[in-house]
Amino acid sequence: MIGSEEKPLVSVIIPTFNSRKTFERCMQSIRQQTYPLIETIVVDRFSVDGTQEAAKKLGAKTLILNAERSAAKNHGATKCKGKFVFFLDSDMEPTLKVVENCVNLCLKKNLDAVIIPEKSTSENFLGKCRSIEKTLQQYGSSVTINIPRFFNKDVFIQLGGYDESLICGEDLDLYIRLKNARYRCGQVKSEIIHLEGNVTMREITSKAYYYGKSLPKLLEKNPKHVSIRYVNLLIFNLRNLRTWIRYGAYFVGFVIMKVTEYAAFILGFSNTIISGT
Repeated sequence: MIGSEEKPLVSVIIPTFNSRKTFERCMQSIRQQTYPLIETIVVDRFSVDGTQEAAKKLGAKTLILNAERSAAKNHGATKCKGKFVFFLDSDMEPTLKVVENCVNLCLKKNLDAVIIPEKSTSENFLGKCRSIEKTLQQYGSSVTINIPRFFNKDVFIQLGGYDESLICGEDLDLYIRLKNARYRCGQVKSEIIHLEGNVTMREITSKAYYYGKSLPKLLEKNPKHVSIRYVNLLIFNLRNLRTWIRYGAYFVGFVIMKVTEYAAFILGFSNTIISGT
């Protein structure tokens, strides 16, 4: 543990857009952290569901910006006061000691970034399929699934933050730049709980198509690393079909979900290539 006089401020930055359904649970999990010096900055994209009001009520500094999440995160980082920045999605709950463990690890080992494992929870069948998939990837794959969310702010700024031209894989792009610049990254055992909610096939298809449309730009920047990552993930899923069989009906749901997801992803990717935009 570090002495109270040595504790640096941590800035938690949360992009939001009509996020009221999960946002309050996210904020409560931040307020319950065992680490005492935290400021919370919400960067909201003109929500109309009460997200802004909830943020102010729960003590977060609220900024308004009509932009994608990369720009929102960068904007929050320029306005925060912390030595460390911790980027959270509005549907995530860090477990009690996440911030404390990240700070301690950074100071003890002189790290510049920290990976925090994620665990998914869901309320319906497709969400459970997604949760099983992420668990298998996390503990059975050699492919890096989790990417740093916790950074030394000076390092984050020196790297140029997230690439605002990227919609898909902006976190992977930053991680690649972090490693290429030989900054040091570690991992804590404390988890973030991802609140998947009621996952629908429509949401899966829409997100995959949207991400597929932006993939060419990510590939253009990082062809080698991105290709290896996505190909290895596909191979991992194919190799683990036998493991999936023991999950019974969830295996059928997983196959249908992935076929639909890959089809939408390829369609979005093809649309960008053909249109040249």
